[in-house]
Amino acid sequence: MTPSTFSSKAVNQYRSRDIFGYLALRYYLAGDLSKSAKWVEQNAVQVVLGSPRGSYFRSWHFKSVNAENEVMHRDIFLPSPSEALVEAYVIGECAGYWNRRKSPALFSYYIAKKSDKSGYFKNYVGGLRARQRAIADACRNCPDGEVRYIDIKKFYPSISQRVAQNAWNKFCDESGGLKKEVRTIGSKLIANHALETEYRSILTGPMFSHFIANLVLHPLDKMSASLPAKYVRYVDDITLVGQPDEITNSLSRIEEFLSNLGLHIHEESDEKSIVISAKKWLNSENDFQDDGNSKSWMRLVNSIQKHLIFYPKNTPELEGSLLENGFRFPLNDYDAAIQESSSFEKIKQLGLWTWLFRRAGDANIASITKRASQIRDRLQRELTEILSNLPNEIFERKRQLSKIRYRIGRLAYLSSVDWLGSIEHQIRQIPELRFHAAIIRSIVTNDVSEVISLGTNVSQSAAQIFRASLETAKFPNACIGKVELQGIATFIMNGVSIDGVVPDLDQHLLRIAVGNIDVPLLSGSTGFIKELACLHGLGNARHASTMRTAFDPDQEITLDALKLDYGYSL
Repeated sequence: MTPSTFSSKAVNQYRSRDIFGYLALRYYLAGDLSKSAKWVEQNAVQVVLGSPRGSYFRSWHFKSVNAENEVMHRDIFLPSPSEALVEAYVIGECAGYWNRRKSPALFSYYIAKKSDKSGYFKNYVGGLRARQRAIADACRNCPDGEVRYIDIKKFYPSISQRVAQNAWNKFCDESGGLKKEVRTIGSKLIANHALETEYRSILTGPMFSHFIANLVLHPLDKMSASLPAKYVRYVDDITLVGQPDEITNSLSRIEEFLSNLGLHIHEESDEKSIVISAKKWLNSENDFQDDGNSKSWMRLVNSIQKHLIFYPKNTPELEGSLLENGFRFPLNDYDAAIQESSSFEKIKQLGLWTWLFRRAGDANIASITKRASQIRDRLQRELTEILSNLPNEIFERKRQLSKIRYRIGRLAYLSSVDWLGSIEHQIRQIPELRFHAAIIRSIVTNDVSEVISLGTNVSQSAAQIFRASLETAKFPNACIGKVELQGIATFIMNGVSIDGVVPDLDQHLLRIAVGNIDVPLLSGSTGFIKELACLHGLGNARHASTMRTAFDPDQEITLDALKLDYGYSL
């Protein structure tokens, strides 16, 4: 059976989030019936509404490094498969009214069309580019003014159940035609979040939280039209453009509004609070526009995906050629997904198969490796130049760091071990690049001790590369705590060979990762872990094979090391 849009949205959205939620979804959707829209609207909804509380997996992600060089983690809560699918249903039902209602000052988490299988929300880059254009227009209208960046402290963990519920109720009241069931489900999701946080807030991690956060700040977005300074918002980052007194006045009104919601912005002395002249800011106007690298990269990834879809039997040959040329691309196996897809049967029946084959003509192995080599050489030259001229002034530094992250993320898949080793020391000297420095060191040395200590998002980025390069991950001196435990499980679930002392297998997550999954494990575990084990079923672990196979032909190639491309709030 061809998967419903709900299931494809959920799979793509949570694959880019964390593998634990993704694998649970894949096992849940293994049966034909569970893939259907009818199943989501009836069974999954009833499971969520009928459960006394939600089931979440708490994953620790790398956030940043503080002034004392201590690693800060972000708690990410991944919902059960039923709740993830219900999120897709609820957000989709809200899309029409919200897209007509949202403020033009908002540039984040645009809800995707119901037919868009890539996720619940549109790709974030479009929002970043639109925000950049809006700030540029404001700067040109006020050339002798200033640009000020402010950031809301601990945004999601500070949104209380009361504030979230009030925002949801108001949206439902004003939407008119929204189904009563959708309102009930939304309230239930908010209540589930509150129970998980001991009635403190909504959760960070579930996709529904992004929508609720936009609803909470929607009155502020509307009020911004009356502010003397130009107001632009991207998630919890607010940009003000105007004369100093206009910005001061606007900031005072924003702080008062946020305070009434229990929200607060970072102090003026914080590094996230930046003031720069409008004239100088305009030098950054085109920072998010494509300089040729983005289009070239997307053509490369699309060519790989087309080859995997149209020539699935050639996957081992493509994999071997990429490895031979020093590339570490993780390849999805689309063969089974294509065989099950009724869409591809319709294409064949309509006689469009030959036409599509011709369109995929540039997706041969020789052209793929040539294109990858050209991109690698260009990005290496650009990165070397940027690293040699990294400024200290905070605004310019953040601009250049974003460009560095963009290039390092892609070169982790493209560059030779020797070349990465040649830049490792430079990257290591830049505190803001701790995520990338750890990835590079693991590739160069095969030692993942640092990687697994940083968080599951870093571990997954490295594990995906190790899987593609067929290398063994070593952790000789790892200190095994809760974060490291998840990191080791991540490598194992990706099918990466490990060389190190695996801690006590009484840990349920590690037992699931390693297999064999047995009755004592099913009966002894609780919550999300128990659900993951039950959905997987008894027997040897099949996580690695699941990670390698595509859910459906629409599943995108996810490259985990690119997650911090634009890791700054400007």
